Amino acid sequence: MTLPVRLWLRRSTALLAFPAMLVVVAIVLFSRTGWAWERSQTVSWATSSTILLGPLAAGLVAFDLWRRQTQTMSALTATTRRGTQGLLANMIATWLLTVLAWLIGVVVALVIATRNGAVGPIPWWTLGQGLISLLACVCIGALVGTQFKNVAAAPLAVVICYSIPIAATWLGVQGVMLAGGATAPLIGITQTPTV
Repeated sequence: MTLPVRLWLRRSTALLAFPAMLVVVAIVLFSRTGWAWERSQTVSWATSSTILLGPLAAGLVAFDLWRRQTQTMSALTATTRRGTQGLLANMIATWLLTVLAWLIGVVVALVIATRNGAVGPIPWWTLGQGLISLLACVCIGALVGTQFKNVAAAPLAVVICYSIPIAATWLGVQGVMLAGGATAPLIGITQTPTV
C-alpha cells in the first residue's frame, strides 16, 4: 500500500466514522428477519447496506477534500512531487474503510446464516456490485468535494448519491448504484450479467 493511502487511512474522517458505519450496517442487517436461511439472500440483504453506506462515504470524502482544499493547501499540493495524488489516496482510503465495514456485515450475516444451516451458493456477482456501488459513491463525493469550495459539499454529496438510484428508477433504469436488497429467497434465480 502506498504511503499516501496509509496516511489517509489514519487521518481520514472515515476512520472516525467507522464505528458509525458498522452501526449502519447492523441496523440495515437486523431491520428485517427471514434472510438467514439461504446464502444468496443473506449476502444480498447484507449488501443492501451499501444504499446507506455509499452516500455516507461520499459525504466523508467530500468533507475531507473540501477541508483540505483551502487556497494555501491547494498551492502547496500543486508544488509537491506527488501533486494531486493525495486526492486519489483519500478516495482509496475512504473506500477501503467503507468496504471493510460492509464486508464485516456480510461476514456476520454469513456466520448467522451458517448457524441456521443456510443453503445455496454465495452470489459473488452481488459482492462485485457492492464494491462498484461504493466506489461510484466515493468518486461522486470526490467530485463534489473538489468542485464546491463550501461546507455544503458533504451534505450535497450525500443527497446526490442517495438520489441517483431513486431518480434512475423514476426514469425507468433499475439498479443504478444499487446492490443487493433481496427480501425473498433467491434459490434457483440467476442474475443476467447484461442487466
